[in-house]
Amino acid sequence: MDVDSGGRKKSAAGKPWVPHIKSIQFKSAKLRYEDLSLTKVTPMVIDSLDLALEDIDLDGIEPLQLTLQGQVNQHGSIKASGALAWSPLSADLLLNLNAVDLVSLQGWLGDKLTALLTSGDISFAGNFKASGDPLKIHLSGEGKLGNFNIFDSKNAYDLLRWKKLEIGHLSFTNDPLLVDINTLYLSDFFARMIIQPDGTLNLKQIIQTGKPSEPVAAIAAAASKDLGATGPKSETPVHIGKIYLQQGNINFNDRFIKPNYRANLTALTGQVGPLYPGKSGKVDIRGMVSKTAPLHIQGTIDPFSAQLLLDIVAQVKGIDLPPFSPYSGKYIGYEIEKGKLSADVNYQVENGALSADNKIFLDQFTLGEKVESENAVSLPLDLAISLLKNRRGEINLHLPLKGSIDDPDFNLGDIVFSAFINMISKAITSPFALLGSAFEGGEELSEISFTPGFADIGTESAQRLETLAGILKDRSSLQLEISGHIDPETDHEGLKLAMLQTKVKAQKLAEDTKKGIASGAITNIQLTPQEYNKYLEIAYKKESFDKPKNAIGLTKSLPGAEMEQLILAHLTVTDSDLQALAENRATAARNWLVENGGISSERIFVVGIHEAGESAQKKGSKAEFSLK
Repeated sequence: MDVDSGGRKKSAAGKPWVPHIKSIQFKSAKLRYEDLSLTKVTPMVIDSLDLALEDIDLDGIEPLQLTLQGQVNQHGSIKASGALAWSPLSADLLLNLNAVDLVSLQGWLGDKLTALLTSGDISFAGNFKASGDPLKIHLSGEGKLGNFNIFDSKNAYDLLRWKKLEIGHLSFTNDPLLVDINTLYLSDFFARMIIQPDGTLNLKQIIQTGKPSEPVAAIAAAASKDLGATGPKSETPVHIGKIYLQQGNINFNDRFIKPNYRANLTALTGQVGPLYPGKSGKVDIRGMVSKTAPLHIQGTIDPFSAQLLLDIVAQVKGIDLPPFSPYSGKYIGYEIEKGKLSADVNYQVENGALSADNKIFLDQFTLGEKVESENAVSLPLDLAISLLKNRRGEINLHLPLKGSIDDPDFNLGDIVFSAFINMISKAITSPFALLGSAFEGGEELSEISFTPGFADIGTESAQRLETLAGILKDRSSLQLEISGHIDPETDHEGLKLAMLQTKVKAQKLAEDTKKGIASGAITNIQLTPQEYNKYLEIAYKKESFDKPKNAIGLTKSLPGAEMEQLILAHLTVTDSDLQALAENRATAARNWLVENGGISSERIFVVGIHEAGESAQKKGSKAEFSLK
């Protein structure tokens, strides 16, 4: 028998023999695949396997036709049909997976999975294509991950579970990496989120982050490259048309804080999307906090662009506050005995800059026992609560925030806590500024101004006093101290002008009295311009200083302005007069609050001043208030 140079037998005609297999068929076969290189050896077994291979090229160059169906690991079924070659690898297959059990396949992850997949199956109907060098993969179709449950065997509780995660129209390519999903529908889901004592999140530890095996490392490196991990500002190649959520439950436990804090978000329902780089998707999610407090989150988000874009409004109503005692104990040194929290917050992120507006409503907020904490700040909490709490036991807070999420030290919790501390700290230095910030731009109420030399309450001052009276009515535990002040320069001349006006009005009062007209107090006297000129001349003539004479030696008639200047020039203002002016201003403010504002005089104290020792900030034509 002749043999060619390659060792192949020759036919009688001298040509090499080429084996050719038209078809191979298996009926009711069984296939077992087991990878002994894995730590957790879990075989894949396909029973009731029907496999047909047609037009087989043993060199693998020409694609064969494959038809396969069978039962996987006694749960679920698999069907595949299409073309397959292996030199080089290429495939064009129609796949149909129906509820294929994944529990027995979790060993393929080796030691990377720190929790147990106790139930879960996958379904998929679509097309799988692979070709080229490097290999380019394209997967498209519809999928479902059902009845998932991931269990923490170490701590004996469920971590994640859901009844159904439907993936509508999935399109995946690996080069360039692109994940395009039309819809995601997640229903009846549960997540147990725990902040560990070291500050890490438990869900991030389901997959170990140590050195991966070589195949896993290669896949991770490729994904990182395609996802733009080497370039911090690249877009994420993920497109999601819409995410639907139904009947979700998130159990939250903060073990970083001592004692631990727990919260339970239930009945989470809503939708998010579309989510594309460069396109903001709508967010609309509703739920409950601890099954009692309604929660609503809405707005827009673009998480996949090079720069996060966010505009979210979250509203919650009636959360019980005592469970927050671990936080209040650590940071402010007191437990919370009673109260409910409602909030309306708006967070915006654009170009790395965070701006937030927090409107917080506390109802019947009451501090409990003192807690020893080295982290607690020393704050006048009793005064701050008295300042903020109205007569119905309600507190309205307004906390605007700013920050940069690009800052490596960015921490939202720190920003919120710092804003809260700054607000409460104002109770020491400027309690009225605290009230102003709490009530969204309420004007500075710590003082009212007076015309130099006078102690009359003007229109603007009356408006401030009216606002102040409203605050005092709402906060019955507060007391008010009032101190009057003068400006040594402007009030010296202003007081002369006030004395002049008093002299003029006195003439009117005296004349009315002689006529039997009841005019009341001199402060009630009002003069027309004509009356003022008339009584100014009478007052001028009664002054005892030497007056200009005419040619025959009689008192010379002068214009009103010259008479005023002569009277003013001969008036003397003493320190006692200025002191009395300051006291009159404090008294005038007190009287207005009592008579017009309806505030009990027992809650208002006029305090003395010591002008010589006052700082420049204390001086001025004003009355100043302080809350106690």
